[in-house]
Amino acid sequence: MKENFPVIKSVDLPLVYELEMGDFINKLLKKNVNNRLGHDTIRKIKLHSWIKDMPWGKIKSRAYPSPCNVNVKNLLKIKCNIFLDIPS
Repeated sequence: MKENFPVIKSVDLPLVYELEMGDFINKLLKKNVNNRLGHDTIRKIKLHSWIKDMPWGKIKSRAYPSPCNVNVKNLLKIKCNIFLDIPS
């Protein structure tokens, strides 16, 4: 039985983001668990070129507001602002 997966549409991002993001996602989605990025330590994920400059300390201390605002009364209404601050 073939599974139907949702189509992910391309977003207008600079090529370097597309390449780094694609590499990051592909490494996370390896079929063999032992070949996946971060299978042995989260540090390898945090050092990937696509997210290596993230301010992990501030994220851990919750110094940044969440990019998603969830309406708890209706979980189908989710507003995300993840791509608003991507530099060009």
